[in-house]
Amino acid sequence: MKLRLTVFAAALLAAGAVSAQPYDTYREIYSRSELASGVHTMYPTDQPAPRSAPAGYKPFYISHIGRHGARYPLGETVYEDILEVFTDAAARGLLTAKGEEFLKVYSEFYPLVAHREGELTFKGQEQHRYIVRRMYRDYPGVFEGPTRACAVATHIHRVIASMYSFLGEARELDPDFTYTADYGISYLPVLLPSASECPGFEPLGPFPEDVLKMYGEYCGKLVDVPGILGLWFKETESLGVEPYDLLADLNTVYSTFTNLDAEVPGALWAMFSFDDRYRLWEYDNCRWYLMFGRAPGVKNYTSYMGSVVGDVIGKASSDWQEGIALRLRFTHDSTIASLLTYLDVDGMGAEVSDPGQVRDYWRNFEIPMAANLQFVFFRRGDGPAGDGMAVDGSVNGSLAGDGMAVDGSANGSLAGDADVLLQVLHNGFEATLPLPEASSGFYRWSDFVDRYSR
Repeated sequence: MKLRLTVFAAALLAAGAVSAQPYDTYREIYSRSELASGVHTMYPTDQPAPRSAPAGYKPFYISHIGRHGARYPLGETVYEDILEVFTDAAARGLLTAKGEEFLKVYSEFYPLVAHREGELTFKGQEQHRYIVRRMYRDYPGVFEGPTRACAVATHIHRVIASMYSFLGEARELDPDFTYTADYGISYLPVLLPSASECPGFEPLGPFPEDVLKMYGEYCGKLVDVPGILGLWFKETESLGVEPYDLLADLNTVYSTFTNLDAEVPGALWAMFSFDDRYRLWEYDNCRWYLMFGRAPGVKNYTSYMGSVVGDVIGKASSDWQEGIALRLRFTHDSTIASLLTYLDVDGMGAEVSDPGQVRDYWRNFEIPMAANLQFVFFRRGDGPAGDGMAVDGSVNGSLAGDGMAVDGSANGSLAGDADVLLQVLHNGFEATLPLPEASSGFYRWSDFVDRYSR
């Protein structure tokens, strides 16, 4: 990730207001400093079991869209570029004592990571195995009997490898599990529609100077680039690189330390102070919000998400008819970030007009490595509803036959149920949508279709 604001692409920022409950993000990162790694944060593993469905309902289908797992940093030569800058500076006597110490430790560390940029790590593979194990544990009904899955991935190797890690673990858990899997550029319209390689891609318009000025003035005060680099370099003017870019590369390498399979020397963990890390995170988070959040008046990458959501809706109907229990999509952070905003998952559709407030309403560490959204579908079992509260709040009540069905017709559904319920998980945690609840933590699928098919 580069710190330069000139890479932003969106339309003019207009006045807007927030209505979601703000977080105390500084305190949260202070207590969990790894969150300052933003989108390089590791996938959480402390999810509680999701709440049970209303009486009589059983899970029968899961629609999953997830990011690839932990990886080496992006940039074809980011490790090499850092080594070259420090080595050249040392030859010209431009390193401080701390800079010389850093070069010594980094030179020893470098062979462990050289030329691995962008590749999936073993930790990244394990993240997807963990996700499917949780799915199998929490929703065993989906895996009852022969279980069919359909999986697709983008054309990028780390995404393909993530997909097969997931599928391989599913097969280990369930001997009756079968799947079809494919990958390629042809799937980008429903996996990564913001990619320039995507068939039919239409680029966003240029980023206006008004927005650059607003965010540039705020973000320009956040990070003391000369001060931080001054720990290692006597001066930066003659390094031959843009100081912002060098600092961004160093921060990216640091942020991916937890992703690596190799052991990172303790001296490298001391590269940044907490304050520097927090400020670098907030700077980058503003960048992400402009590109993938709902900044008032901005047309950004969220505008591409209609095709992704349309695929979730369309494939649900056809999969139910064909007996497919799992629809699996493997993609990248930009799609997950945009989708969270587009659907307003857990309030991530908040419109924030003040750059100084973005940090407490939209946080890019909500898109960690292997980030995912799972849409878990429930319908009534074969037998009676049983005891307990029904989805309409009455005892043993029924919504069957009420309202519009998934296919838009009254009292009918392609799945054979008019009251299919939906539970949404974000990174394995129960998540909220801006929809009326049919029961605590559950939504009517027909309401989802009605809202997001517009």
